[in-house]
Amino acid sequence: MSTPSPIVALLTDGRPSLLDALDRIVAHPHRAIEVDTPVVSLEELTEPDTEGFLALVSDASRLAPAGDRPTHFSQSGRDYFFTHVVDRRRRITLDTPPNRFLKRVLEQFRDALKKLNAEDPAVAGARRRLQAFLGHTFLAEIPRSARASAEHVVLHKDPHYRRVLEASVALSRLG
Repeated sequence: MSTPSPIVALLTDGRPSLLDALDRIVAHPHRAIEVDTPVVSLEELTEPDTEGFLALVSDASRLAPAGDRPTHFSQSGRDYFFTHVVDRRRRITLDTPPNRFLKRVLEQFRDALKKLNAEDPAVAGARRRLQAFLGHTFLAEIPRSARASAEHVVLHKDPHYRRVLEASVALSRLG
């Protein structure tokens, strides 16, 4: 029986193993609330962004004389109506710094495994598992060029993400 590759050992050894930690992360990934503030017509408005009103007042292309429409504000004796407003739209995203870091680490492991003997069943199995995580989970939605930093608090405090961080350091030491 051959000795497992140190790279495969990084994926399968330890408690939890990196592959076990990945299973837990996929089941409960880090999420964040993302806020987008598009300029929309009044009909499309969902939640006005009050901080954006000052910019709108100074943008004449977003204003019209109120006429018989509701007056939004008056200036120098003239009534104005907003034709467009800044909308605040919140959504939950999985494209977060810890998940970007996770994707980058898995890509590094995948690239390292490509250099090993593909005939070794342990290497082939590890490559299949990593490819499944990269291609069939929320990680597939994260852009490949997304920046990834190891400085996020989740990578240090969450035990499963911390396991990814530890494996990243160990992989970098293997060269």
